[in-house]
Amino acid sequence: MQKLLIAVDWFDPAVRAGGPVQSCVNLVNLLHSEANIAVVAGDRDHGDRCGFSSIRADQWQDWKNKAQVLYATPGYRRGSAFRDSVTQFAPDTVYLNGIFSTAFAVRPLLSQCRWRHQRRVVVAPRGMLKPSALKMKAWKKRPLLTLLRLARSLHNVVFHATSEEEVDEIRSVFGSAAEIYCIPNIPCLPQLKLTEHDKEPGACRLCFVGRIHPVKNLLLLLQQLQQVAGQCRLDIVGPVEDESYYQRCRAIVGTLPGNITVQFRGPLPHHETQAICAECDATVAPTQGENFGHAIFESFAMGVPALISDKTMWRNLEQQQAGWDVPLSVPGRFAEKINELCRMNVFELQSWRRGALNLAAAFFRTHDLPGDYHQMLFGTPLPHSGVVTDKTPDRTAA
Repeated sequence: MQKLLIAVDWFDPAVRAGGPVQSCVNLVNLLHSEANIAVVAGDRDHGDRCGFSSIRADQWQDWKNKAQVLYATPGYRRGSAFRDSVTQFAPDTVYLNGIFSTAFAVRPLLSQCRWRHQRRVVVAPRGMLKPSALKMKAWKKRPLLTLLRLARSLHNVVFHATSEEEVDEIRSVFGSAAEIYCIPNIPCLPQLKLTEHDKEPGACRLCFVGRIHPVKNLLLLLQQLQQVAGQCRLDIVGPVEDESYYQRCRAIVGTLPGNITVQFRGPLPHHETQAICAECDATVAPTQGENFGHAIFESFAMGVPALISDKTMWRNLEQQQAGWDVPLSVPGRFAEKINELCRMNVFELQSWRRGALNLAAAFFRTHDLPGDYHQMLFGTPLPHSGVVTDKTPDRTAA
């Protein structure tokens, strides 16, 4: 059985880092019976000063009988945690999540020239090469990308893109010769059937799941609520990552009319977040850019339509009655769609809930995720994979 080492800044039980955590958890769940998997990660959640009380740091431990995990303390992470993991586990493939993490991406890439002929290296940028993401802390990111290019640290690695848009983003930074596999992220399984749901005409309940950060664009949503006529409740689930932005959001909440109720829930465990979303009429994500959008897909998987921006891979939702993807260039469309949602009765909303669940089910019918991931990670097909797809690597050279 081949060996896979996953390097990521945060791993379960972390919740504040959002999509990257869920992507890695889902990857382990998908391939644990096909590969021997180890994970090296940080020992605390995003933004925390203390490590997880439930784990033993700086030593290998079992994770749900599916993987071995090393939760590294900051000092060990800055030191030799990754190097020791490679030495002790001797992986056939190293899967690096993100591209700007000093401990789990930059230094591993700069050192991989010493062992690239022995093992495969796969880099998942996780949306970090989007123009909107590169503008954030550009003073730090641009020099790191230049360093990686000059050191030719990415010359022989394989990139994992989760959309055609991300393929273009990788090529724009690393050139047309980059070897890229375009395979969607691994989402949660959809429900087998819709659950019962009440909906009163003239009212709606919404949920926003994400970091309180400019890229997630919560401020725009709050501003749009000023134009909503019906009774509307919005639950906001996620950590505060930008304090000044959070204070701007709080200020807007203070100006909202009496028919609008907003509650900041903070970061919650995954199952609690799902329970809140399941009770909503729709989830809302006016994001400025999303690599995959686990929270968006999980909404579909629960039969909850999503009102999102046009900056994700999820498009043409209205035609599928799964939700609405509206242009950020016309922000008034968010208020327009929320007002439409408020006017719906329970029978009208049921059609949209069914469309959302159908979209999630169709995603799994049209993708051979175990086979595609095995091919990307190990360079060989999965012998018993039952679905034939065209997800072959893009090897177009300049």
